[in-house]
Amino acid sequence: MKKKLLVVINPISGTGKQKGIEKLLVSRLDSNMYDVEITHTEYAGHASEIAREAVEKNFNNLVVVGGDGTVNEVVKELIDTEITVGIIPCGSGNGLARHLGIPMNTKKAISSINTFVHKKIDTVSINNEKCVNVAGIGFDALISYEFANMAKRGIVSYFKSVVKNYFSYKNQQFSIQNNGETKELKAFLFSIANSSQYGNNAYIAPDARIDDGLIDLVALKKPNLFQLPFLAISLFNKTIHKSSLCKVIEGNEFIINQVNDIAHIDGEPLKLGKTLNIKVNPSSLNVLVNQNKKI
Repeated sequence: MKKKLLVVINPISGTGKQKGIEKLLVSRLDSNMYDVEITHTEYAGHASEIAREAVEKNFNNLVVVGGDGTVNEVVKELIDTEITVGIIPCGSGNGLARHLGIPMNTKKAISSINTFVHKKIDTVSINNEKCVNVAGIGFDALISYEFANMAKRGIVSYFKSVVKNYFSYKNQQFSIQNNGETKELKAFLFSIANSSQYGNNAYIAPDARIDDGLIDLVALKKPNLFQLPFLAISLFNKTIHKSSLCKVIEGNEFIINQVNDIAHIDGEPLKLGKTLNIKVNPSSLNVLVNQNKKI
């Protein structure tokens, strides 16, 4: 019996890889396995509406063609449902897709929908929002806010924003409650990591697993100019957690108090307030994943 598969395409997602993708979907998806329906998002938040309708229409699988922001819009509606989510990455970072071992090549990513296995992964609740990859506060959130409002996306634009804001931004005060204990610390940025990376293979939490029922909180102090290049290298070679500037706290539930109210969830900026109630939702989302990839 064929499975009902809905493909949700964000036509304005980061890199433009989604152009002409419908012909590839028709030619590469296994027609003996899937009964495919294709739809496009038309405005911000539309992907969430489509995902809710997919639940009501009893689709078995939903494939997102877009970046981390579009993926987040979809998956937050599919938590604790039976629908399995696949990703064809077309964003600027594609953090979750990379963590799950999904190819960045569009043709290979489409073909992977036929062969990848179903896996249950964790999601994270932050106040009234859902996160599946990495959320952040502090400098992290400021850069996400600026990046989201840039005319041109991509890693070059991202680093331009980092350089522009680096010198004026100071370590911020954070209070973390966990298991009845309160820790006070200052940090430049504070990442709430369900998976290991922001995107573009920049690993903020190299040891994070997306199916272990735990969250990695990563507090990073501001590096000086001498430390900066070494820290940047460690971000890409999976050693940032070994830096003296980095502190990792692992757990399944936290309360964080911050000075500002800006945050980002899966790269999308928003205001969450100065108090963040954070909790992991174990094995709450079905995804398609590379069976040979440790997640």
